[in-house]
Amino acid sequence: MNARAARTQEARATRRWPLRIAFAFTLGGLVTSGVSLAGAGHFSLATTTTSADHHVVTTTSSTTTPGEPTTTAGGTPSTTKPPTTSTVPRPITNPAYFTPPARGCNMQTASSVATTTTSTSTTEPMPSSTIPPVLRPLVAQASNLGHCIVLQVGDSVGNNLGYGLSAQVQGTPGLSLALRGKASTGLSNSWYYNWPKELTAYLQQFHPHLVIIMLGANDEQSMVVNGHAEQFGSAAWKRAYLDLVIKMDHLATSAGAQVLWVGMPIMGPSGYSDGMKILNNLYVEGARSVPGVTYVSTWSLFANGAGVYRPNGYVNGNYVGLRHPDGIHFSSPGQAVLGTFVARQLGSIYHVPIFPHAPAMITGW
Repeated sequence: MNARAARTQEARATRRWPLRIAFAFTLGGLVTSGVSLAGAGHFSLATTTTSADHHVVTTTSSTTTPGEPTTTAGGTPSTTKPPTTSTVPRPITNPAYFTPPARGCNMQTASSVATTTTSTSTTEPMPSSTIPPVLRPLVAQASNLGHCIVLQVGDSVGNNLGYGLSAQVQGTPGLSLALRGKASTGLSNSWYYNWPKELTAYLQQFHPHLVIIMLGANDEQSMVVNGHAEQFGSAAWKRAYLDLVIKMDHLATSAGAQVLWVGMPIMGPSGYSDGMKILNNLYVEGARSVPGVTYVSTWSLFANGAGVYRPNGYVNGNYVGLRHPDGIHFSSPGQAVLGTFVARQLGSIYHVPIFPHAPAMITGW
C-alpha cells in the first residue's frame, strides 16, 4: 500500500469512529432504559439497570425486601470489571382498581389501563420534535400525556430528587412539576413540620394528578405514641409510622391524585442504612394497602452488583462523585441519575410518553 492510499484509508477510519460511537451510545441508551412494548399496546420502560461492560439487562419481579445488605466501600475506581448485571425491583402497587386522575391527565397505572378501554383526553399527541428520534416509533403505542400536574414533596434527599427530576422533565409538553420539599423534615418529627397538614394545603393549592413522595432521612428517631416515647424501630413505633404513611397516601388519593412513593437509597453509614430498610418496608406496606399508590425502590440503583454502597461511579462514561461525603445526600451527577430513573418510571408506570431530557446513567464502578 502506497503512502497516499494509507492516508486515505486512515481518514476514512477516522470519519467512521464518531458514527460508531454515536451508534454505540444510542444502542446502549436504549438497552439501559429497557425499552419494551407491554400489554394493551402501551409504551413501557422496563424497571432495570444494566452493567457498563455488556449492557445485559436483568429484570426481577421480587417484591420482598426493598433494601439489601450493605457495607461501605472506598471511592477509588475499581481495577476489575463491574458485575454484568444489577437489578432494580419492579414497582410495588395495590392491584385494586383506582380511578385514574381526571381533568385531562392520562397517567394510568396497569390496573387502571386494564379497566379503562378508552381515553377521555382530547389533547394532541406530543410533537415528534420533542421526542428523541430513536424513540419516536414507540410513541404511537403510548397514551397522550394530556395536561398533568405533578407535586413532589419530601425532605432534603427528596429535594435532591426534585432537582434531578426537574432537569429531566423540563420541556415535556403538558407536564407541570411543583417542588415542595423541605429539609430536616419527616413523618416522625411532626412537632417541627407536620407533613399531613402541609400536604393537605398543597393538594388544595395545586390539585395535582400525581404526588411523588421521597422522605425518611430524618425519621430514625423516637416518636411519641399514645403519650409514650417509642424508640425507632420498635413494634409500636412501626405501627404509628405506618399509620402516618397510609394517612399521606389517603390524603393524596382522596384528592384524586395517584401517589408514587420513592424509596430511600442505600446509605454510606451501615447502621443508618439499616434504618432505611425498616422505613422502606413500611412504605412498601403502605403501597400494598392503598389503591392508587405505587412504590419504587432506589436501593440497588446506587449499589454495585454485590449490593455494596458506592459513593462514586462512572456516569455516562465519566468517573464522578454520586453522593456527598456524609454518605446520605446526592451530588449533582447523583441527582441527575436519580432524576433520570424516576422520569423513566413515570413513563413506564403511568403509560405516558415521558423521556429524560438529558439521561444520566451509571455505566460502571
